Amino acid sequence: MISPGRSCCVQYNVNPAHEKGKNQLSPTDIVVAGAAPDEPALQAQPYGSDAVFGGIDRALAAPFQITRVTAVGYWSINKKKLAEVQKTTIDDRLAKRNVAILAYAQAILGSQMSIHIILGGLAGAYLANDASLTTLPISITVLVSMFTAPAASLMMGRYGRRAGFLTGALFGAIGGALSTTALIIGSFETLLAGTAFTGVYQAFQGFYRFAAADTASEGFKPKAISWVLAGGLVSALIGPETVHVAADLFAPVPFAGAYIAIVVINIVGAFGLLFLRIPLPPTQVKGASTGRPLAEIFRQPKVVVAVLCAMISYALMGLVMTSTPLAMVNHGFTPDHAADVVRFHVIAMFAPSFVTGSLIARYGHGKIIGSGLALLGACGVIATAGVELAHFYWALIVLGVG
Repeated sequence: MISPGRSCCVQYNVNPAHEKGKNQLSPTDIVVAGAAPDEPALQAQPYGSDAVFGGIDRALAAPFQITRVTAVGYWSINKKKLAEVQKTTIDDRLAKRNVAILAYAQAILGSQMSIHIILGGLAGAYLANDASLTTLPISITVLVSMFTAPAASLMMGRYGRRAGFLTGALFGAIGGALSTTALIIGSFETLLAGTAFTGVYQAFQGFYRFAAADTASEGFKPKAISWVLAGGLVSALIGPETVHVAADLFAPVPFAGAYIAIVVINIVGAFGLLFLRIPLPPTQVKGASTGRPLAEIFRQPKVVVAVLCAMISYALMGLVMTSTPLAMVNHGFTPDHAADVVRFHVIAMFAPSFVTGSLIARYGHGKIIGSGLALLGACGVIATAGVELAHFYWALIVLGVG
């Protein structure tokens, strides 16, 4: 793929007979940029040289044309040679539009998860008769999300991403309404029902970044995913600030205002999703292969290691995030302090996503995973070193990066 300046992106599928079996240009190939097949070439340089791209940029002023030759030192732009190259113009305008919408959804709708992390345990402590059940609301959210995700994927495969994401927002709004009702009437069971609906929303939210790649070209996919993840940084500002502003709107009932704000957040976020345009995936031919069996996949040591690391990291993250607001309040800090700590945690969790890919490419998956696990261990050391405000901040920041 050659990206001429910032104006367009052109992909060339070269005849394999002239490419030694590889459909890509190599640094030893000669690339010719010309305004038209019957006009002199603007450049004839090895692929990858700055001169080529300079020639391409200048050629954009005229009908654009690039070709290659099979013999180094010989080049031609006659029509016969050009017929050996299939030219496909890649238009990422729809992908960029969808990415903007999904980033908006990640920022607005994703903020409700920060609210739930901050207040889920505190609401449980307020309503539960048994202190051991205090963190059950957040546990219910995680479990429901885990078991709902496969069904959410199947639903979107049949009815489309927009229908699925709107369904998720609907469940999120119902969850917020039920949680508000639970706090007003003093019902722990209703709170659990509300957090279960929130879990369904979370299952759908997990597909935002994958949907960003659905309509993107291969070259744009990494950027598309990064832009959607960037919406998480905005959600880190919206969620905790909502707790600051709305938690006491229904005083003396605590936290109900923040949960009713979740209903508003889902309505506002769903409005943006109405403009999402992602085509349905191709219908699977009956009897066609659907990929490798799970048993075959899990026979690979790398897959087993990846799953185990994910299990450990998510378990530790859930443990620390759930207990931190409770621990802070029990040691004399306010829910507003807890909201600020969670804000920095979410920022630390999403910000490294812009460089993680480059780090993996340079150092490899194993070293980066090992570094993440080491940071999770460091989080535990910091968290147990003391109960000052700084301990809570740094423990959650290190946890987010890990």
